[in-house]
Amino acid sequence: MIEVIIFLLAVAVALILVLLNKDSSFVGFVALIGASVISFLVAYYFQSLFLIVILSAVIGTIVSYMGYDEIVKGRKWFYFISITAFVLEIFEFVIGNSVEGFWLASVSLISFVGVVLSYNKKFIKLCKRHNKV
Repeated sequence: MIEVIIFLLAVAVALILVLLNKDSSFVGFVALIGASVISFLVAYYFQSLFLIVILSAVIGTIVSYMGYDEIVKGRKWFYFISITAFVLEIFEFVIGNSVEGFWLASVSLISFVGVVLSYNKKFIKLCKRHNKV
């Protein structure tokens, strides 16, 4: 349980640092937090790695589409969240907490998919074209 608290603190620190940069929108981080709640429910009821990976890829794509500009600006914080979740995921699986391990695996994959798609120029161009205000 202490690992989950550490992870949530890491997400909170990343969100605070984004807000301190006076960025007007933080849709990507809010979507990542919402996605982590969904992935926790999936990890709790269906402890299937295949389902977690498929769901994480889909949710990661949606999160990166919704907040493409935040992910491009805050790549290092999404890397920070992904690496923190990955390290804590390994620790959870070692001590035998599979639900928290699957949840952290999902969060790690969601944020990593967002970062990988932020380097894809065609994806960013598609997001800019479809998200015009």
